[in-house]
Amino acid sequence: MLTRIRERASGWVAWVIVILITIPFALWGIQSYFEGVSETPIATVNGEEISLYAFQNQLSSERQRVLQQTEGNYDPALLNSDEFRNRVAESMVSTRLVTQYVRARNYRLSDAQLEQRIRTTPAFLRAEEFDPDLYRNILSANGFTPQAYEEAERQNAAIAQLANTVTESAFVTVPEINRLLSLQAQTRAVDYVLLPADRFAAEIKLEPDEVAQHYQDNLAAYQQPARLQVEYIELSVERLASRITPSAAELSDLYQQTLGRYTQAETRKASHILFSVGADADAATRAQMLDQAESVLAAARAGADFAELAKQHSADPGSKQQGGDLGVVAKGQMVAPFEEAVFAMREGEIRGPIETQFGFHLIKLTALSEAQQQPLAEVREQVAEQVRRARAESLFAEHREAFQNLVFENPHTLTVAAEDLELEIKQSDWFTAQRGEGIASEPPVRRAAFNEEVLNDDLNSAAIELGFDRLVALRKHVYEAAREKTLDEVRAQIEQRLKAQQAAQKLKQWGAQLVADLNAGKSRWRQLLKDEKLESKALPEARAQVPPELTELADSVFARLSPAPGTTAYNGVAMRNGDYALYALKKVTAGDVANLDEAQHATLRRQLLARDGSQLHQQLLQTILKNADFSIDREQIRNSATVF
Repeated sequence: MLTRIRERASGWVAWVIVILITIPFALWGIQSYFEGVSETPIATVNGEEISLYAFQNQLSSERQRVLQQTEGNYDPALLNSDEFRNRVAESMVSTRLVTQYVRARNYRLSDAQLEQRIRTTPAFLRAEEFDPDLYRNILSANGFTPQAYEEAERQNAAIAQLANTVTESAFVTVPEINRLLSLQAQTRAVDYVLLPADRFAAEIKLEPDEVAQHYQDNLAAYQQPARLQVEYIELSVERLASRITPSAAELSDLYQQTLGRYTQAETRKASHILFSVGADADAATRAQMLDQAESVLAAARAGADFAELAKQHSADPGSKQQGGDLGVVAKGQMVAPFEEAVFAMREGEIRGPIETQFGFHLIKLTALSEAQQQPLAEVREQVAEQVRRARAESLFAEHREAFQNLVFENPHTLTVAAEDLELEIKQSDWFTAQRGEGIASEPPVRRAAFNEEVLNDDLNSAAIELGFDRLVALRKHVYEAAREKTLDEVRAQIEQRLKAQQAAQKLKQWGAQLVADLNAGKSRWRQLLKDEKLESKALPEARAQVPPELTELADSVFARLSPAPGTTAYNGVAMRNGDYALYALKKVTAGDVANLDEAQHATLRRQLLARDGSQLHQQLLQTILKNADFSIDREQIRNSATVF
């Protein structure tokens, strides 16, 4: 109905329609106000009711949260499913139970704490000060009154107090931490080979009716989802900039205004020798290192090779083996005393000792490059790009409103907007509500394309904002409803899948037999490698060093019991890419806890406390739920929830 009004109503006709619609709605609203609202609750929790209205509000909020988290990559059927609605209702019941629990035990937020909480919420601050008007406006925009929001804050704080009380009661012992640290630092000596996924591919022959039977048994897996092609126009700063040719005067003016951007800063190339002195060194140590620095300085100035002296005496591991070479040094890269010395030296000069927080430095300036101004001819394209960008941003701001209005006022065509703004009407490739390429890779574009007005009413979409400098509008070009793919369409895909599955099964059986023969002594590792022309590799000994592509192998290796001393344990595991990993576990070495620093102990302790605290909290919630008297009207939830 509203779509039709949009298409046909304008001027005084539109006002008449609005008035005619408004009168009965207003009268209906007044009548409802006096009669009151009676509705069956969707749940009862220990005698307290959860209303349908509250459930629908929460359902809407949860759907919006999913949309934001997935950036539009969602399945609409999921958000309308009974499972999703029931999960929202169950969450509301759990929250109500916990609220009752904390209320009965007097967990609460004082008025002073509530005020402090609100006054320090960043969203309510303007110029770093709490703004009452901003506070009320934000609450109103989100459907809250101050009283409702403050009550919700009290409830959330009380629930958080309960969670903190329980989780902070968790504890771990030092032996437990040491045992886990020892396991984490454990190393394992392993050789492995990868049996290739295609080892038995040539042997696989499918039965005549095998493909058809698989197709019939798995029809749901071979669905062609609804898909769409759209026509679209795009207004963007980038496209506007590509049309602009800056004049010579514009280039010259901007270059003069931004000379500093095209100045190559002065740089120096230096080498140094560091005599390290710690911050807590006593006077005697400092004097000793200063004497050593002055002695080496004298040798350098007497003609000794500075690079060789650096290799012999420097305490800087990063430059020592390069003869003290620090490479090119620009201002702002070094600590102040060092930088001041370097930029005051002449080429070839040796200066020192210079003291910094790292110790005493001897410095040799090996080269210098004075600051240089790049001429316009060298940076013309960079300056031109700035001009194009600035003019395009201005044009984009001018055209934005026209784009939005032309698309809306001419709902059955993009041609008017395209011609007026000199835009090209383009056509997308096929895409679905879940995925697409090109312009359809943008979730807002897919959402707009599958909107009812575009899909069913053949109208333009509204202007779609993609970032701050890009607008798109679209309309349906071709639509295909969801359907089952035919057997001929998917035959090759099914054949490939079945052959791969059967080849993987044969490979796994062969690998398991090789493992059994190796562990039984019927075959030898080296002989197996020779017979099958396989090359073994050593797996990194520490779990953290194993590359991601060998994750399944590492998981299997580090889950195995240690082999008996002097023996080797053999095993295998199917890999994600279809290969089969065969491995020989030769030795397990326990981690040396004594060599681990305090930070590692502290990190693991925090992780264990968080884990155990979370488990305690979940156990409490399960106990509250088990002892509660509640019911959920799932039939009402199914029948009365609004469709998304």
